Amino acid sequence: MASIRISMRFSFVVLLSALVLGGLILQEIVLGAESNNGDKSEWRQWRGPDGSGVITVGQLPEVWDSSSPNIKWKSEIPGEGISSPIVSNGRVFLTTAYESSIDASFGKILSIVSSICLVFFSMLAVLNFRKNRLGQITDGDLTNGDKLLQRVDRLIVGATFIGFIYIAMLAILGADAFQSFVANKVHFLLWKIGLWRLNPLLTLAPGASAGIWLTSGSIALLGLVASIGCFKPNSKMRPIGSLFILITAMLLIIFTPLNQWKNEVVLWLRIIFIVPALIIVFWYSINFFRISRHKGTPNFDSPRYKSFVALPLLLAIFVFIPENILKLQTGIQRVVLCLDLQTGEILWEKSVFTAPPERKYRINSYATPTPCSDGRYIAASFGAGIACLDFEGNLLWHEKDSRYTENTRYGAATSLIMTDDAIVMVQESEIGARKSWIVAYKKESGDKLWQIFPEYARDSYSTPLYVKQGSGNQLLICTWNAVVAYDSESGERLWMEEVPIQQSVPSMVKVGDLLCVTGGTHGDKGTVVMRLSGEGRDTQREILWLTKKGVPEVASPVVYNDMLFVVTETGIMTSYDLNSGKVHWKTRLKKGAYYSSLIAGDGKVYASNADGIISVIAADKSLKIIAENDLGEGCYASPAIIKGGLLIRGSKHLYFIEKK
Repeated sequence: MASIRISMRFSFVVLLSALVLGGLILQEIVLGAESNNGDKSEWRQWRGPDGSGVITVGQLPEVWDSSSPNIKWKSEIPGEGISSPIVSNGRVFLTTAYESSIDASFGKILSIVSSICLVFFSMLAVLNFRKNRLGQITDGDLTNGDKLLQRVDRLIVGATFIGFIYIAMLAILGADAFQSFVANKVHFLLWKIGLWRLNPLLTLAPGASAGIWLTSGSIALLGLVASIGCFKPNSKMRPIGSLFILITAMLLIIFTPLNQWKNEVVLWLRIIFIVPALIIVFWYSINFFRISRHKGTPNFDSPRYKSFVALPLLLAIFVFIPENILKLQTGIQRVVLCLDLQTGEILWEKSVFTAPPERKYRINSYATPTPCSDGRYIAASFGAGIACLDFEGNLLWHEKDSRYTENTRYGAATSLIMTDDAIVMVQESEIGARKSWIVAYKKESGDKLWQIFPEYARDSYSTPLYVKQGSGNQLLICTWNAVVAYDSESGERLWMEEVPIQQSVPSMVKVGDLLCVTGGTHGDKGTVVMRLSGEGRDTQREILWLTKKGVPEVASPVVYNDMLFVVTETGIMTSYDLNSGKVHWKTRLKKGAYYSSLIAGDGKVYASNADGIISVIAADKSLKIIAENDLGEGCYASPAIIKGGLLIRGSKHLYFIEKK
């Protein structure tokens, strides 16, 4: 009897253990499935759950402005970035970038020191002004013509001195200040006189190595010119200083680094940057030899000169040395942010690594690729590297690309995607200096599951599509003149279809068995809709229609209610019948540049421009613009749809906008 009871107890324990173990396994399977497949109501990656830019989560807002009551919250985002926000497990994630702490501190110190120097030497100059007439000759007889030349000399010296101080202080304050108050105005003038090829080089934007070298160098040369001009016209320091400036200018030309396309800057463009300084020193030299025949001995050691000479010399050093030497040793912090979806509060801010500033396109940023999540991990790419974190902001692993900075010209744009087991990153060659590659990282460890180097892939920036099929899942990638499918488990190429699209930026959209591919910037461009039938290597491709009109260069399209919507950079929006390519309507949206990708839901399509105007258009065969909303700040990032509203990233803030 006892043995029966023991046996029954043992059976009960075994049964209970089996039930508990089975429950745990079932829970793991369910959680794993949710993690891998993603919550279909959450915007966990670029362009939403299936990469289409469409989600059905209830009513979405139509009308708002920067102070509307239907703005649930508005949070200031530090740094710069145009990545889209994603939502996972009730949290919002996005990336940003800002100066390293060393660089930021040094910049503040430099600005303070420069301001102190400016005030100090200005006071000395005022105190000595009566005793020291700038450029005045005290002895000797001058003809009326020579006296006129000396008035011109003082005018040139004064204008050079004041102009240099103004430009140098703006350059020291930062690239944005210099761009706004100097570069943009000069760019317009250069465009008008046909010297527009100088515009990409006239910049202090981080990563523009040739531009920084020539721009800061030309400013520093003006500082040397201003300093030499503080000596009397008949001082031997004028020709000696002029010779030194000439040698410095030659060195500036000889050692100019490669431009953003990794090509040598043509000689005549380099020479133009030193022309202003050379013209002035030529005047100094001519005036010296003309005036030196008169009596009058300059006093080299007079302290009254120091108040004028030292200031431009110091500012010239402050402009050139930090930009070309010190900042290259520090870099830009690449950062992942986490916010609470309900309040907009920043829960954590994690700098995942610091990398040198790379060259990028003027509208691009150092944090453009959108992060992705599977509910357990957050992965973020910055071009210069990739990082994976957990939901508490702990850095699990990261990998930096040490050669990225020297091999990019437009900056990163392709976002990461997550498959069931991996994080997939695509990096196509931009300048042919190295191979393109596609790599799959193991989520939890960062180990490489596979990596391939397709020779035909180059110069494209669109994000891949992850397509699940019964016989095996695929990665669809648009590259130069082709759409290519790869096995997501091995990286094996399955098929390739030629399309007339070169340097693609917009992402593809797949709805059912139809695939929409559009884009093209420098070269062939077009919009193609093809039907895919079959699976794997046996996939058949049939192009249903193609057009080369109204092709978007940057903004990804959206398919909604059997209609394809596209918008060009200039704001021309077109609605096509998805199956036939018939144009339902075409219109010009509110004036502005349209870089953000289209999104759709709740019977509406949203189109954002760089000025922060977001048009709401009815997803219908007849044109109806529901509203044109002003965000109150610039908008380059693509919005995200969430349950109850929209997440819109402006140039400074992230907005959660609800329907009224």
